[in-house]
Amino acid sequence: MTAYKPLPLTEVPPLEEVLAYEAELHNRADDLRWELRQAQHRVADNAKRLEVAEDQLRWCKQSQAQVRGPGLLATVTGWWYSRWLRSRSRNSRDTADHMLHTARQHLEQLHERHDQITAEQTRIAAHLDARVNPDSPEGIQRAHLTEAAHRGSDPPSWVQIYDLQDYVAAFPQRLLRHTPNGVPVLDGVDFGLRWRHEPTDNRTWPLRPVGQWRISYIPADSELYAVPAGPGPHRPVWSIGPRMPSEEAAAEVLEPLFARMDERNSLLLAIETLRCPGGNCSR
Repeated sequence: MTAYKPLPLTEVPPLEEVLAYEAELHNRADDLRWELRQAQHRVADNAKRLEVAEDQLRWCKQSQAQVRGPGLLATVTGWWYSRWLRSRSRNSRDTADHMLHTARQHLEQLHERHDQITAEQTRIAAHLDARVNPDSPEGIQRAHLTEAAHRGSDPPSWVQIYDLQDYVAAFPQRLLRHTPNGVPVLDGVDFGLRWRHEPTDNRTWPLRPVGQWRISYIPADSELYAVPAGPGPHRPVWSIGPRMPSEEAAAEVLEPLFARMDERNSLLLAIETLRCPGGNCSR
């Protein structure tokens, strides 16, 4: 949970600086929401751990009070063993209580930080509402940044996800060549090399890696695919369809988005736009 410095508005800062700051606040709010969910889970887990420890301690107290043996030695030995168990259970209970207290404190801090971020978002939004015409280039840029901050990161249901090797095996004409190490290199015309993919909840999956992606078009089967940038034999390949009749048809949809390639989760923006080029279609 890193600190941030609120943007002073006593002197009107450059508009680009305020827009970038608003986008940063959106990203911080997303990260904090994920942290809050994790902190709530930790509080619940530690509360359950404390409950179990207290039940164990109660059982040890009852066992110690009921220790009886066939002789004095057995009784004394059983009593000391029960006392040892009781002490150990008390330590476990105290540790669980401390962990719960710490988790609750952290959760309270996160709530306070979230409230600060929300208040700052309201302040900056009011400043920009008064300063920016929604139909101006700056207003459109602001709308794009706000949309990007709330854009999901999971691939839509129509996207098919393959391992690189399986993707080539399904249609061998997709293969351009192999590297000296035997890694497949896909054929295709590139439409952007730095489409972004960042899960909004900080999760990662083997087939959904974070970072920059490339979108390409394969004329051999009219296929559009996305693949993470960089080498590797087991990179995922997303078949992002629909099939395009030509390279020019793909360019007509994707090239207008190049200016938005550096937005958060721009890969998902490209996929959604390919599905609905005019912005209106049934899901």
